[in-house]
Amino acid sequence: MEKLTAATLERHAQALQSQWEAFDGHLMVCHCTTCLAAGAADIFAAMKREIEAHGLGDRWQVKPTGATGLCAEGPVCLVQPAGTFYGRVRSQQ
Repeated sequence: MEKLTAATLERHAQALQSQWEAFDGHLMVCHCTTCLAAGAADIFAAMKREIEAHGLGDRWQVKPTGATGLCAEGPVCLVQPAGTFYGRVRSQQ
């Protein structure tokens, strides 16, 4: 395992930034316990399916995230870089 230093953290941060910038946007679906219980896994799968069906898989990334702190609004989705938040999302939408 690599020793954790300021230089290694900077390298990791640059690598993550490059990965992030490789896409036009990111569709993030919360995968906390509450959101998963409310159907987040189905929403995640539906989003991935639709992105691929429309040939956008190389431009848009669908990713699971941790808790957003808005559990009462779950399942929660966030669109970046716009910063658009959607709560109580259903896979039929």
